[in-house]
Amino acid sequence: MPSEFGAEVECVRRVRNRGSDTALAGAVSRNRKESDLLTLTENANTIAATIVAQQATTPDAGLRIHSSGTEAEPRFAVTIVPTAEPGDAVIGDEDLHVFLEKAAAEALDDKVLDAAVDEQGAVSFTLLPQPA
Repeated sequence: MPSEFGAEVECVRRVRNRGSDTALAGAVSRNRKESDLLTLTENANTIAATIVAQQATTPDAGLRIHSSGTEAEPRFAVTIVPTAEPGDAVIGDEDLHVFLEKAAAEALDDKVLDAAVDEQGAVSFTLLPQPA
């Protein structure tokens, strides 16, 4: 079940420019293993862990984020996979493994991944800048 996100980034930049990214600082999960990797909010961690648990076929399964766009139009796809692929960066905790394709890891190293579920149960992922 691939899910793509990319258009949300422009929306987030507009919100950040209005100064509303400060509330995010307290919501960032402490699951980052290195300071130069994507970070997940508590919402994203919980939602992604639930999705992986529902769809996983192996104990090492996780959420894989990989590039699906171009340099001019960066986009990222999210899929549930049984294990990391060679070269993937791995972040997460005991509840969730997140595998980042090398290009995605480099592009998202200064970002925070947030997630939400709407009234119909659809999950949306949003990329935010990491708080200072």
